[in-house]
Amino acid sequence: MLNIAIIIISILSGFSLFVPVFSGYFLALLMLLIGGVAKFLPMQPVETRCKYQFQERLRGVSRALLLFAALCGLSCAASFGMGGYDGKDLLRGYLHFLAKNPVLWFSYWSFYWRFSIEGKDRQNFSWSFAVFSLVNLFYCIAQRSFGFDWIHGFSAVLPENRFSNSVYRVSGFMGHPLSLGYCQALACVAALALGFGCHRRWEKFAWYVGAVSALIVVMISGSRGPQLVLLIGLLTLFPLSVVAKNWKISVAVVLTLLLLGVKFGFFARFYELSSANLGGDMRMTHWAVYWHVFMDHFLFGIGPGGQEAAISAYYLSVGASDNIKIAHNAFLQYGAEYGAIGLVGLAAVVFAWFKLALGLVLVRRSMLAVILVTLLGAFTQNNLQDSEYVLSFTVWLMLLVTLEVEAGESSKARRTKTQNSLTREGVEVT
Repeated sequence: MLNIAIIIISILSGFSLFVPVFSGYFLALLMLLIGGVAKFLPMQPVETRCKYQFQERLRGVSRALLLFAALCGLSCAASFGMGGYDGKDLLRGYLHFLAKNPVLWFSYWSFYWRFSIEGKDRQNFSWSFAVFSLVNLFYCIAQRSFGFDWIHGFSAVLPENRFSNSVYRVSGFMGHPLSLGYCQALACVAALALGFGCHRRWEKFAWYVGAVSALIVVMISGSRGPQLVLLIGLLTLFPLSVVAKNWKISVAVVLTLLLLGVKFGFFARFYELSSANLGGDMRMTHWAVYWHVFMDHFLFGIGPGGQEAAISAYYLSVGASDNIKIAHNAFLQYGAEYGAIGLVGLAAVVFAWFKLALGLVLVRRSMLAVILVTLLGAFTQNNLQDSEYVLSFTVWLMLLVTLEVEAGESSKARRTKTQNSLTREGVEVT
């Protein structure tokens, strides 16, 4: 019964990357329940080793997230203590932070180690991801052409502000085009990395199908940031030696993508940057506003959630519209909400990511590419506050670690087999 539940969760985990984040939270609850039941069941030696190796490798990130949560909590408490802040709004905002960061992380941390045991459950995930990637791709193609918005009803159509250059900016089943774009850029890089690293043929095939589907979705998305970030991520993922060795294929692929992009207008929104005010992009205004918020509330920030009137006043002071009151920069957003105290916690988490990556062998370059995609996206979008993106990053990071653990376990098994064989032949092994 437990094995069936694990298989179901591994399949649904692939599905959760394409829909609103509630499905990811629901799976987190199931993972905690399974973990509670599993404590009363015996574990095989290989399970014990894989669980220890997986959780030990991620221990630094886990500790950094706890520090991050504590420092942000301290900022909220200090902001409330200084007065003028709505305690309910502060608490609500901080609880949201906890749910999508440490709570989500430790729920998946308690379960995903299972994907490193011979990779069987990870292979189920890969096929689930491939299937739902194709479903998402076909839906996005239809959405780009006709504006379908099925998350709001089968008769719903995307609003007019999503219509650009004679096509709709797609959001898939997520609800926001940038959430989709950055999640798919991350998925493309991570899935390619997993395909390179795994050794089972059909798992490789599934990862590559999902990666190509994600690549096409980013191309047709009409979102400039994800397209640029994906390009940089792919250049990081592929060593120059590999590109040089296969330069003919590389040139052919790049030229094909460029011709398709020009033909079907995949990159048309880059042309808007030459128009007045960067084609309607207000990021410079958002950055200026949130920089002033950060400097005026340097130590503890203005608090998460609420403070609508205060943020509006900053926008109105520079003569800008206050319809969209988000920083479009994850670092400025955290700085404005939690102050320098919160940024110290965020810096600890980023440092832990890099320390994790540099401690890996098989997937070191892949992990660095995933981190780079995330950090570059954070400069132009609140991806580190986006629940869908935080879920995706958590999943892909942990999947890469399962590949590293599985490779280590397989190497250990091969050494043991060789030693046993030599011992049976009468050769002393030292």
